Amino acid sequence: MLNSTLIKWLSRDVPDKSSAQSARKNVSLFTDIGLIRSQNQDRVACLQIDATTPSESSFMAIAVSDGMGGMKDGAECATRTIASFFSALAKHRHRPEIERLRISTIEANESVYRFSNGAGGATLSALLITDKFGTFSVNIGDSRIYAETLAEPKELHRITRDDSLAEAVGGHGRELLQFIGMGPGIQPHINFVSDVYDRFLLTTDGIHFVENEMLSSIFINATDINQAANRLSTLARWLGAHDNASGAVVSLQNARKSLSPKNEHLVKILDPFSELYISSVSNERNREQARAPLIATPTPSTSVETDTADNATADKDTKKPNTRIRRSRPKTKTPKRTSEIESETQDLQIVIEMDTEHKDGADDPIK
Repeated sequence: MLNSTLIKWLSRDVPDKSSAQSARKNVSLFTDIGLIRSQNQDRVACLQIDATTPSESSFMAIAVSDGMGGMKDGAECATRTIASFFSALAKHRHRPEIERLRISTIEANESVYRFSNGAGGATLSALLITDKFGTFSVNIGDSRIYAETLAEPKELHRITRDDSLAEAVGGHGRELLQFIGMGPGIQPHINFVSDVYDRFLLTTDGIHFVENEMLSSIFINATDINQAANRLSTLARWLGAHDNASGAVVSLQNARKSLSPKNEHLVKILDPFSELYISSVSNERNREQARAPLIATPTPSTSVETDTADNATADKDTKKPNTRIRRSRPKTKTPKRTSEIESETQDLQIVIEMDTEHKDGADDPIK
């Protein structure tokens, strides 16, 4: 299943801090364990699935999740939140967007509840960007989504509301009334996002604890999304980094440009450290390969599990920058029909791109 692949991928060993720098123009992801916490319980990731035909819709989903402090297995709950949410978005991709987000959030809630039995949980803030039907947001907990206006003078608006006592019912305190993993009764906050916005910021509370005026000024004055991500990550450290600090900066215009029909189904998964590509192989191609003579292939020294089509994990060796790993199932085995995205998928090709060269400066000197 895509869900199990994502859980393994998001659970792999990674550095304590990402560089918040990439060559992408559509999304920049960042995370930092901070200066006090012993574990990073934040997760941030991006999923992109391109349409295989012009009649289908390509989409990109960007999500942040913060494991609940003081509860059980916060990091694992955040991992399962994003993994279940993304796999459900893929499984229900032909449903209307608002219904799809609602079902996917509920499935993530049920998955984490089954895992923790109500003793653990996580927040979820996510954007769903489609090439045909617009952009949508969903929020549970106290992670947040901000949006920068297109018109001058630019302003940064918060487009989500926390599920805290203070914001939900006008009380006091930061206790959450809703979180992923709470069990029955969850009510996702889902909205259509207006086209008056271009750049978006998704954050955990390790970023947005700063004053709103400062947050807005830093974001608006950043020349591009990577600079904005780097400056906010560095700011959290300058202010003591008392909590895990994670987020995503998205350019809506560039994200939409990256969504286009492709000849081959391709699932792209990004996090602050690397990329995972999963591409399907058609039945006909499998049959042709099965007729070919068996050619012995040396086993790669890097450990990547590909014993089933849907159970693949990332390389846990994150010490080498720009490592590229390719491995697929042996051609003599009949792949199992297990993909949730396309019923005819019988094999997966896993491509992992690692980039673990990190910098602590507020700006890229090249820029």
